[in-house]
Amino acid sequence: MFKKNGKWERRDGLWLEQQTGPDGELKNPACKNASELIVEYNTQKSQGTFESVGTNDVLSQALSRPEHKGRVCGQSKFVKPSQYFNLSRSSNKDNEVQSMRREIEELKALVRGLCANRDVEPSVDPKNVPTVDQHNSFKASCSAQEKQDGVAEPPTIPVDSQECKLCDAPTYTIYVGG
Repeated sequence: MFKKNGKWERRDGLWLEQQTGPDGELKNPACKNASELIVEYNTQKSQGTFESVGTNDVLSQALSRPEHKGRVCGQSKFVKPSQYFNLSRSSNKDNEVQSMRREIEELKALVRGLCANRDVEPSVDPKNVPTVDQHNSFKASCSAQEKQDGVAEPPTIPVDSQECKLCDAPTYTIYVGG
């Protein structure tokens, strides 16, 4: 927006004003497509179907070229984009969060639809969560069978009592067991 008589004016309106003559006709016929797009985007914006965020405003969309990073088209050379567009640094994060929320809602709707097709009610009720098998270990990646008194049985490892064919020195023994 541009300050005119203490009031901020929109860039696209100023651009249209500059391109039209006193009779209301366009000075340059090559600008006809862009002016029609500006009018169309403004009607979409008033209906809520067009969203202009930051430097991606109606004029940039209609002209099909992004705004230069160091200056604002149609403004004086001392107007910076951060001053004109009121850009916040967190706008990208806000857009990302909003898109993720929309995606989550879409996925929830998809799950509800799939559950409705199977006549199942989606829930996170703790009663419906499968319980952990009581005979499996809770802290290890392997299961250990327990006795009735709660003490685990030691694993049985078969020991071969034959002589070792890899080593000639029988004095070295390896301890096997628990």
